[in-house]
Amino acid sequence: MTVEEIGHILLIRHGETPATLNRKYEGSGNSSLTATGQEQARNLSRILEPVNIYAVYSSPKRRCLQTAEAIAEPHSLAAQVAPGLEEVDFGSWEGLTFTKIQQKHPDMLSKWIDDPVHVRPPSGESLEEMANRVFQCFDRICSIHLGDQIIAIVTHGGPIRALLSRTDRGDLSGFWEYSVPPCAVHCISNVRR
Repeated sequence: MTVEEIGHILLIRHGETPATLNRKYEGSGNSSLTATGQEQARNLSRILEPVNIYAVYSSPKRRCLQTAEAIAEPHSLAAQVAPGLEEVDFGSWEGLTFTKIQQKHPDMLSKWIDDPVHVRPPSGESLEEMANRVFQCFDRICSIHLGDQIIAIVTHGGPIRALLSRTDRGDLSGFWEYSVPPCAVHCISNVRR
């Protein structure tokens, strides 16, 4: 039995949204890109235009789809929606800033800060639950593609951090070590399946 590899996976975070601009938690929200976010997506599309991208996958969230469509267009590709790539669901913390969460849920926030991998925000999901969902989706995408293909996956900061941590460490222990600003691109090479 042989192990097949994919050439490169480009992990791309969506462009700026009102939530990123205002530093609010937006996991399950479905906002659109701001004008700046749209420009970020167009700029990234121009940068990636010479890259031979074989397929573009996207989280179902509008902010990711808008970014993915901009990247796919010069390659005459359609962005393929991939349920499972969504950001962590922050539950009742959705739409709040860190300061507001600190005021409303100080004890729960303290527990989450101590162990975000296992502790859920109220009515939300833990990083581990999000990561397991994202890993299953990522592995399905990888099972479709072979050889030197370059695949773009447009998702959110949390899923990208989880995938990078799994690639580098085999678990989520490095989750917070990765900087993932809007429209950031991280490359994973020679993904084994």
